[in-house]
Amino acid sequence: MTFRNAVLGVALIPLACSAAPQENFSAEMLRRIQTAMPDARLSLKQDEPLVIVQRKSGEREEGEINLHRIHNYCAHAAASDCEAAKAEFVTKISQKLPEMTPASLRLVVRDQQYLEYLNNNGKGGPSAWGVFEPIGEDLYAVLASDSDNAIRIVGNKDLGELGLTRQQAWTFARKQTEERLPKIPTAQQLAEAPVAFEAEEYLASLLIDRDSWSRLSKAVGPDLFVTAVSDQFVFVAMRPDGASFDEFKKVVANDCAAQPRCVSPNIYRFRGGKWMIAR
Repeated sequence: MTFRNAVLGVALIPLACSAAPQENFSAEMLRRIQTAMPDARLSLKQDEPLVIVQRKSGEREEGEINLHRIHNYCAHAAASDCEAAKAEFVTKISQKLPEMTPASLRLVVRDQQYLEYLNNNGKGGPSAWGVFEPIGEDLYAVLASDSDNAIRIVGNKDLGELGLTRQQAWTFARKQTEERLPKIPTAQQLAEAPVAFEAEEYLASLLIDRDSWSRLSKAVGPDLFVTAVSDQFVFVAMRPDGASFDEFKKVVANDCAAQPRCVSPNIYRFRGGKWMIAR
């Protein structure tokens, strides 16, 4: 049973494990991506079977394609879901990135593992490849550019091309993201029942408004907790009396693993103005 179905009390049929061994999985994805990008120079990275190296070729820049998340997803997904995720991944990797504009800027929430991947893949260090700030333990708000089919991380070089300072871009992005988000729950709502946000965009970005969460935390007390297993599912509740918190953490981690693009497998509490992992 996944986390969202556990908290909603809905039964779920167990998923089939459909992930191939890492080497086979990577070789298959390499073939698919190479077919979709015939002009690209691709190869598997030595000693890292879930990383594809892309060398500079024509207009294509050098970089790395990380397969860890999709491989992990396929380890928990039904074969049909895994196949759909693979096809979507190849499509997004191979398409030309859309042009950035001030109107396309958003703030997304990502974890430490995501930033470490960007750091390994980027050139010139974090200040070159991304604009971000920590919002808690293992969580960051990251400046991005959105389009119909892809989210692209915005770096300092991109800011220059947009003609914006970091603060201007951040302000644009935050405003444009918040306009699309539902309201953070009230103390009265949480006193009546947990609140689940689902099937909307950028839901994990709800965690960026720390001033509002600080006020809510003061109103309801220290048992407030939040999970953000994906950009399409955020759960807010009070810790129930007598519940097994360790078991609950396992359920959240398992639901994260079942997401094609998990944000975080952790449960968070709001402490000292930031999100802290509940242990």
